[in-house]
Amino acid sequence: MHPAPFTTKRIQRPHLLVKWFRKMLPDNDPEIERVHPRERRTAFRFTFAASDSLSVHIKFRTFQQLSIPLYDLSAGGFTCILPQSLSLKIGDQVRLSLTLPLEKQLFIEGQARLLGTIPGKENDAPLHRFKFNSSLTERNRDHIHHFILKKQLDLIRKS
Repeated sequence: MHPAPFTTKRIQRPHLLVKWFRKMLPDNDPEIERVHPRERRTAFRFTFAASDSLSVHIKFRTFQQLSIPLYDLSAGGFTCILPQSLSLKIGDQVRLSLTLPLEKQLFIEGQARLLGTIPGKENDAPLHRFKFNSSLTERNRDHIHHFILKKQLDLIRKS
């Protein structure tokens, strides 16, 4: 019997991050939300506080460009509030760029598609959830992972 052909799989790096967090953080801390190994998410999501926002520059098919503050960010995508004047449909593609404030300013470009909207509470505007497509390189995804990990550690140190 022949061995199975060589296949490449995307490495599930978030599981490595979970192991690292478990080593660094005590198990008896009830404040820390644990991630189950069978969680479907492949990337950690960081939600920005109003005082600590990051903006994404989005270019739409209409050639309109906007700089919009992010609600949250992960290596898989982002969530933001878009102006009501924009009429996007689920599946619409946008070009984006963002700058991550790491040790050096890191400029990231790519494309994303609209997955859907999350209704806002009472008078709040709806949130628009975007998923990065394959134009975002693995290296840039790693940079986003690094940025999110750094932000989470900063929050832990402050508390």
